Amino acid sequence: MSLTESQSRKIESIVIEHMERANLRLPQVGESEPSFSKSVLAPAVQSATSALREYGAVITGPGLSPVLSVRTASMEFIPDVAVLFHRERILAIEAKFIGSSGRQQALTQALGQSIVYRALGYRHSVVVIADVSRSVTLASASEIADLISMAGSSAVVIYGTKSDPKVKIRLFSPVGR
Repeated sequence: MSLTESQSRKIESIVIEHMERANLRLPQVGESEPSFSKSVLAPAVQSATSALREYGAVITGPGLSPVLSVRTASMEFIPDVAVLFHRERILAIEAKFIGSSGRQQALTQALGQSIVYRALGYRHSVVVIADVSRSVTLASASEIADLISMAGSSAVVIYGTKSDPKVKIRLFSPVGR
């Protein structure tokens, strides 16, 4: 038994809506991406469990069931959080922090991983970018989210400036949806 494309897109939509409502926070000073995924992303996605029950979807990630990796060329890629349907890979969620240095590498790595997840079996992917430098503006958050959506993934950009510490979230779905 397999989900239709419409059903798998609905699952992606439900998860993103729950992430938006979960009041995601920026990472704490010194917090790692795996720790952030466990304490912030996994619970936000887990909050969608009752809404996903009718689809028979299972959420995997840190502190939950193990995530199904994808492999190619003797390399293994493991999403931070994932949604499965009877072991069918539906949604891979990848978190990346962007700081004041290495921003291009972090964004490029997140984009690359999201493409790999989709190419090797996950139907959809969501890239969560968290600005740990607190220097991303609405305009640059929109540009980051646009770039991610042009690559075929949904984007969640979590940002806040030093002058306005209130955390903001920018969401985008891929172009053409």
